[in-house]
Amino acid sequence: IDKLMERKGELQKAIGEKKQEGTEMRNQLNKMKRSIGFTSEQEIDQRIADIEFKLQTDTIPLREEKELMKEMSELRKNRPKVSHVKNLEAGLATRDVGASFRDQISAINEEMA
Repeated sequence: IDKLMERKGELQKAIGEKKQEGTEMRNQLNKMKRSIGFTSEQEIDQRIADIEFKLQTDTIPLREEKELMKEMSELRKNRPKVSHVKNLEAGLATRDVGASFRDQISAINEEMA
């Protein structure tokens, strides 16, 4: 019985670690989402197209033109990050949160009963 209790404690600890890891991953994902500011590559492409259109058609001061060029550069850098965030979200959704550990714990409980 002591061995079963010890094994059960180890499994519960592993479940806790999995939950903690999942929380950290979710926090990182949310932080990345906030830093990018866009949820899809189409939104980024649309914003780049809007900026390019404005640069070609409007008369704007040089300072504003430089800021728009800088924003376009940042958007192009962030574009791959959006797909990376989508992949992380998919991985987080399909992530195992310790179901196998719970099954083992229930088996241990049945043995002890």
